[in-house]
Formats: sequence, structure tokens, C-alpha cells
Amino acid sequence: MGGEWRYGRGGFSVISGGGGRGPGSGSPFGRINDPENHVHLFLDVNLRDCPAYSFHPNDNRATVVIPQEEFLKYLAAVGNSYEFIELY
Repeated sequence: MGGEWRYGRGGFSVISGGGGRGPGSGSPFGRINDPENHVHLFLDVNLRDCPAYSFHPNDNRATVVIPQEEFLKYLAAVGNSYEFIELY
């Protein structure tokens, strides 16, 4: 089971698959729950201009703000592929 996830300034959406685990799991932090790296993450190219991002930490009752540099380190650590594309 594979899937694609998109994140842009308008929000985060599951294209297919992704192993959602309930409210708030539609987050880049949900990649921790994808140890086989089935999901490819698409990020809006406009996010490159943002110094930090905010996401639900797999629970929609909280929000985490993370600097862009640290977020990209996180993506490298969990091993999912990703790319910046023009979404909007």
C-alpha cells in the first residue's frame, strides 16, 4: 500500500494510502508511522520561503512549530522521499 501526501499553505491532504491513524494523523509527522517509506511527500514550492512550518503532531489537539531546516532533517531521518512542486 503506497500513497502520496501533499502539503501547502492551504493544508495537508492524503491523495491515497498513507496509513492515516485518526484525527491529526494527516501530518508530515505521520511519516514516523510509515517505516517502509511507502509515502512520497509533495510540498508546495512556496513553503521554501517560510522560515518555519506548523503541523499537528499526529494529534489534532496540539500544533508544533518547527524551523524549516529542522523539518528537512526530520524528513531525511524518517527516510520518506519528498519534493517541492508548484501546487497552487
